[in-house]
Amino acid sequence: MTELGFKKQIRKKGVYYDGHDREDVQLYLHKTFLPLLDSIEPRRTVYIGDGMDVAIPPENCNAVPIRVAYHDESIFYANDISDTYYGRDDDQELPKKGLGRCFHVSDFMFESCGFLNLEKVLTADQKLKLRKSGLLPQNLRSRVIICPGKNADAWWDCEQLLAQCKHTLDLFEIAYPGEIMCAIFDCSSNHQAFAHDALVVSRMNVNPGGKHPLMRDTFFISAHQRNQIDPTSVPQSMVFLNDYSHKQKDVACCTRTGASPRTSQMHWYLRRKAVKTDDRFLFLQ
Repeated sequence: MTELGFKKQIRKKGVYYDGHDREDVQLYLHKTFLPLLDSIEPRRTVYIGDGMDVAIPPENCNAVPIRVAYHDESIFYANDISDTYYGRDDDQELPKKGLGRCFHVSDFMFESCGFLNLEKVLTADQKLKLRKSGLLPQNLRSRVIICPGKNADAWWDCEQLLAQCKHTLDLFEIAYPGEIMCAIFDCSSNHQAFAHDALVVSRMNVNPGGKHPLMRDTFFISAHQRNQIDPTSVPQSMVFLNDYSHKQKDVACCTRTGASPRTSQMHWYLRRKAVKTDDRFLFLQ
């Protein structure tokens, strides 16, 4: 091996690269994220003290109050702590290989109540009144626990996150009626998934046939109006009528009907973040 140019070396751990200093990240932080936080500051109650038990009311009392919810997401493995185990003095247990089974926990945390749980937020009389009226949900927690893996639950994805967000909002409206929930997420790719009907040209086939997604309608600018200052957009449906034999459209078909993929790709690439599908939410990411 030495004659071939190889030499014995010590394996080194990977180098962690901090992406917070990237130019685009800093631009988003100072131009979008922080100004949004500053804009809601006069409308939110601030909790201070060691036990977060001192509440400072919002400055703008005339506006609808806002409560901030921080999304917390963690995954735990059975063999996370493999250096220690419980046993008698004469027991000798060999460490298990691999990480083992796991469970994933997703929850929303508020400054006022911690993890959202109506059992702790509501009084006994309030819960009894809601139960008699049929408005008390069966699940009073915002927490979702799954055990993903082979022959087990599916791995955490955007669809499950959306379902949890809607359930959390239902609990929030019961716990804090008339207020707005501002949910803050980390920059995970799972939180930036396309909507099921998003205009993504990479999902379309070049020619007719095969599997096609059903996308929402879009528009394009006709050839004779592209140089005008205020051109008129032409509606473009991405699916055929219900009575047509083939309901999906492809790139070639859109080209024949007047929407060139080369000129109208700016419309096809329009993204709608899935976490913004509910108007009752105010999302920050």
